[in-house]
This record gives sequence, C-alpha cells and structure tokens, in this order.
Amino acid sequence: MTRYLISFDAHAMDHIPARFFPGGKTQLVTEAIDVALADVFGDFERTLGEAETFSEAIGAIVTPWRRLLVDHDFALGCPLAATICDAADNDTLRTHVSDSFAWWRVQVADAYTRFGPPQADAEAHATVLMAALEGALIVAAPNATSSPSTQSSASSHHVLQTARRSARAARPRAQTRWSSSKRA
Repeated sequence: MTRYLISFDAHAMDHIPARFFPGGKTQLVTEAIDVALADVFGDFERTLGEAETFSEAIGAIVTPWRRLLVDHDFALGCPLAATICDAADNDTLRTHVSDSFAWWRVQVADAYTRFGPPQADAEAHATVLMAALEGALIVAAPNATSSPSTQSSASSHHVLQTARRSARAARPRAQTRWSSSKRA
C-alpha cells in the first residue's frame, strides 16, 4: 500500500507545477526569485531612505545580504546570481534577473548620489559595490563568515571618501582679493 501512495504522490507532483504555474519552470523560478528578493529587500527602501550618512546607507545595502547568510547558516546566497549561473540560456529568466539587478542598482546609485558623487559616477560606484557584494556572498558561504561583506562595505566607503577628496581638489578655487594671481 505504501508503495502505491508514494507512486500516486509522485505522479500527482508531476501535474501540480503545470496546474499552478502555467508558464512552467520559468514561471516557477521567476516567482521564487520575487519571493526571495521580497524577503531580502523587505525593509530595504525604507532603511536606505532613512540613512543619514553614507555609512548608514552602505549598512542598509549590505545588512540584508549579511542577515540572509547568517540566518541560513551560509547555505543561501543571492537568488539572482544563482539563477543566472544555472539558467543563462533562458531569455525570460535572464531578462527578469537583469531587471531585478537594474532596480537594485538604481537604489544603490541613488544612495551614492545623496552622499557624494554625481549620478554618472554614482552608477559606476553602485555597479562596483554590487559586484563586490555578490563576490562577498560567494566567498563567505564556504568559509561561513560574513567578513567579506564587511570588507566590501568598508572598501566602498573608502572609495567614496577618495572620490570626494578628488572632486574637492579638482574644483577651481574662487579668486579673492588676496589670491596670488591679483598680487603683482
């Protein structure tokens, strides 16, 4: 009897995805990505918007990922990276992942713009931070440590400080009546 029930359950499971996900595996994966990202980014926009310093903004960007790693004993990582690695030949999934990364990049670039560089530079900085964070997630998992994400955020903070100093140094200084060019 048990063998029959197992066989029946296995047969029923073959039809459940088609019944609830008429788009098949692609729809199932797309919706799974959305659920996973909703969990990771639950308070992301609010906490990022409330950040009063660049350090707080970086914390709002990194913390959800660090929490995901720690809360799941380093067994979970970014669903976007996992999907694109496993389903790179699926145009629908690739587009969905690309759109999700684009949304995230806009949020991160807006944070950079609020605290420092102009939008064009902010987008480049956001891309670098996201790439560093994705790499940190991959490196952190087998070592069961969140230190790579901490190092990524510290490095991003350093890059912004360096960019600010460079921008200040590049600005032309206002001429005053005491400046050397007026003396003669």
